[in-house]
Amino acid sequence: PSYSYSFDIFKRFSNENPLSYKATNVIVQDVDGYMWFGSQEGLHRYDGYEVITYHHDAQTSNSLSSDVISSLIVDTKGRLWVGTRESLNLFNPATNDFKRFVKSKDFPLLSNNINTLLESKDGRIWIGTDNGINVLTEEPNNWYLTAVNKELSGLTILSLTQTSH
Repeated sequence: PSYSYSFDIFKRFSNENPLSYKATNVIVQDVDGYMWFGSQEGLHRYDGYEVITYHHDAQTSNSLSSDVISSLIVDTKGRLWVGTRESLNLFNPATNDFKRFVKSKDFPLLSNNINTLLESKDGRIWIGTDNGINVLTEEPNNWYLTAVNKELSGLTILSLTQTSH
């Protein structure tokens, strides 16, 4: 005898659902199993049952820096990093908000327009911007930012990868 089974493994969302946007730029899963979706309209966390959306709020300094999400990574410490069109953000799950890393005199980010993120094997965060590459290093109670190779300044960096060499 021959048997046929049908499995519906995909959950469908209506047009009113926050995940029904036309463009999702990036998707990542964190260490707790949450799925994070970066779109043109904010950051969305899906736990398998409901969606929580995070937006930029000009009145709140610990909200996302922009609703246009360009890059997401979860580092080896389980932290969610969010690249936007306005700066780099680090999600704080204890307070359900974000620490912003914005270009300033004390934080010489080459551009606030973050295109891509990568954690290298040594734990540093590489940041591809519209004006070259920065590297973010964490030391006890402080973050340090350096620019990579002056010849890359002025170049739009859209992707980063680490090789074995």
